[in-house]
Amino acid sequence: MALCTVNLAASLRVRPQVSVNQARRSARSIMLCKPVRAVQAADAGVSKKGGQSMFNKLGGKQAIEGVVDEFYSRVFVDDEVKGFFEGIDKRRLKSHQVQFMTYAFGGPEEYHGKDMFRAHERLVREKGMNDHHFDVIVKHLVAALKAFNVPEEDIAAAGQVVETTRDPMFRDPKTQEYLG
Repeated sequence: MALCTVNLAASLRVRPQVSVNQARRSARSIMLCKPVRAVQAADAGVSKKGGQSMFNKLGGKQAIEGVVDEFYSRVFVDDEVKGFFEGIDKRRLKSHQVQFMTYAFGGPEEYHGKDMFRAHERLVREKGMNDHHFDVIVKHLVAALKAFNVPEEDIAAAGQVVETTRDPMFRDPKTQEYLG
């Protein structure tokens, strides 16, 4: 997990602000989140500066919805990743993404979706999604945040939160096998 956090931070040319232990706790928290008991956003590695959550710094739910629309407008046309989204209800996908990002960035909603591995298992096992594809997706998120003039420091903090989902997305919780 530490290597992943450092790699993302290095690509954004900032020092990581999430410790190795925070990242590990975050990964476990996100991996284990259940519909009945969602993990508090503060435990998910949300960067809070001056008491303001990343959700509020980005501009609230309306801004998150805009970023998600921009993000998917890029993802759905990228030849490296668009195949993962064929046949998927895109409106539902965007809705889940808004809910997850709102939760992960410290907003008022709890995330009631599947854990990260179960939500992506078919894509990993049947369609071959791996670390490279995760990196492409992160690249599009960074570009979407930049399109909304989000400061680099806040993009880096958001990236660190997203990076904590890599391990739980690719690690089978039953076997502990890493499939990315």
